[in-house]
Amino acid sequence: MKKILNLIIILSLLATIPYIYQRANAEVSNQSYEIIVPHQEIKALTDAGLSQEEIYATLAEDNQYGVQRVQAISFEPITLANLINQGAVNVLEREGVSALIKEEDALKLPEDTGLYIVFKEDNKFVRDSFLQAFRERVEKMNVSTIEGEAIYFVSGFPDKLISVGETLIENAILSRPITYDIPAIEQAYELGFEIVFRISNDINEQTTFIIDQMIDLKETYNAENILFSGNEVLGFANEDVAPHYIGKLNDAKFNIMQIELFKQKGFPIYEKKFENRFIRLLSIDPFDGWEGHVDRAVRAINERNIRAIFFHIAHNKKLYNETLKPDEMLEKATGMIDDVHHRIMNQKFADYVPEGAGLFNKLDSSLLITLIALVGAVAFMARVALVATPILSWLVLAGGALLTLAYAVLQMSIIVQAVALGASVVAATYAVIHAEAIRNSKDIWKYYLTAAGIGLIGAWFVTALLFGNEYMLKFVEFRGVKVLYLLPILLVTAHFLRDNAKTIAVSPVRYIELALLGVGMVAVLIYLMRSGNDPGVAVSGMELQIRQLLEDTLGIRPRTKEFLIGLPLFILGMYLVSKGYRYAKFIYIGAAVGFVSMVNTFTHLHIPLYISFIRTIYGLIFGAIIGLILIACFKVIEKFWPKIRARFE
Repeated sequence: MKKILNLIIILSLLATIPYIYQRANAEVSNQSYEIIVPHQEIKALTDAGLSQEEIYATLAEDNQYGVQRVQAISFEPITLANLINQGAVNVLEREGVSALIKEEDALKLPEDTGLYIVFKEDNKFVRDSFLQAFRERVEKMNVSTIEGEAIYFVSGFPDKLISVGETLIENAILSRPITYDIPAIEQAYELGFEIVFRISNDINEQTTFIIDQMIDLKETYNAENILFSGNEVLGFANEDVAPHYIGKLNDAKFNIMQIELFKQKGFPIYEKKFENRFIRLLSIDPFDGWEGHVDRAVRAINERNIRAIFFHIAHNKKLYNETLKPDEMLEKATGMIDDVHHRIMNQKFADYVPEGAGLFNKLDSSLLITLIALVGAVAFMARVALVATPILSWLVLAGGALLTLAYAVLQMSIIVQAVALGASVVAATYAVIHAEAIRNSKDIWKYYLTAAGIGLIGAWFVTALLFGNEYMLKFVEFRGVKVLYLLPILLVTAHFLRDNAKTIAVSPVRYIELALLGVGMVAVLIYLMRSGNDPGVAVSGMELQIRQLLEDTLGIRPRTKEFLIGLPLFILGMYLVSKGYRYAKFIYIGAAVGFVSMVNTFTHLHIPLYISFIRTIYGLIFGAIIGLILIACFKVIEKFWPKIRARFE
């Protein structure tokens, strides 16, 4: 049975090579990225006193590598609120208009509720767009201001008001999209910037022309990317129109930008329709009071399959309060952008180019290969279970067969995720337990490499089972991270407690042992809280500095839990077990942390495979070195322990 299971595992590993190759190739073939800045913040800096030509020249300037500093500018539809901010219009209620016109003309104003729009700048394009946006709701008054400005009345002033910026009061009239700023888009395009469209969920049946305008502009300016603004995607919570919007954008071959760490409501409704036409994006605000923005941006591109960085270059509140001057804001933002380019262009393991955010190749999955991966993962778990008892192995095979059959019929992702979790837990557990058989310190490296191989087999099956753009783009994440972090440690603990149960039962319990047990439980709790993508315990400043030093030196930072804790303890544990020390196997409990971390590295499916592999190799190398140091330290302590103990007796 052992030979049959080994053969199934090997054949499954070989059959799933195409999956591993496809994903690795998709990651290494997409090494272009872009920096995006919002046009509305360019406008804010212009309104604050900087010249527009100076801003554009700064953004378009070539850096020391001969590449443009900023590759793209985002545009969102103009609203009346924007025009107020720009000083292009005044928006008044009836009382305010009455003060600007002749007394006899005030009697001609309509009694209906609404807002009065006074255009202070003669911009025919904006005026015509305004009339198109409000259509039958807008009426030109037969009166004018004392200075001769035309007045328009828009009916339907709602009761609910919300604040906008520092000085505005906004309602549905003020927030209605009017048009994209076509002259500004044309100017940016001619200066060499790519165009990114932003659109909110404010579109309704009266403003669908904005979508048509966006599609027309796409063809004219080769603008393919859409970034949804606000907390909701276009069409969210409107089942009647959402398919229509999605269909139009999909037919026009737009790409959708997905904001990292910001869950916009309704985003999944676009996932299936657009397949792999998504670009992961990270938003950076240099003025939010936090540090480490450059590190985050560099790590996002290098390690998280993010291909667009949205850089804010202005902060309205700080401009309004004059806590930062506009030229200081621009200098700070562009300085960070230069640092990002410098770090990316000098990193060790990839050749990224800032020439526009690229799409990842579509990963073509096969039901047959996925079923083979399922069979191989089940065989792997059954092979490990065989070490405990043949009955357990048969139970694993029976359960695995049912799950495989269920997936063949239902093709539910939860099934492959469950098997992937099982394979990862088994791999992390068995990588440690198998080393209890060591009898000679000369065999340490054989068992060390075997353990690494066991861990990587588990990682291979996780990668093959959780295959597809939805995993690589982080639409679907590996479930059971906390289970993976805790269960192998509990299984290793239970295994060694079982083998030593009699000895422990008849041994007197000492306070020092209870204290150590309590410390261990607290350590496990902290370990769990610091695990996963959203750790519950903050990382210290010193640790962050050490991490950054490792990253700057090595290019890719090995995981602390591997090279500093788990793997050194594994080396020390094997040495002590081989020398016959009582209870030495319990050191393996701490060693399990290293192999849990190793397997867990590959469950972060949005991290490129080569990054995870290099990180693992670094962990194995440095873990072995620190493990040897621990052995040397133990030998020194062992040599001088009799003298130390005698001194305290």
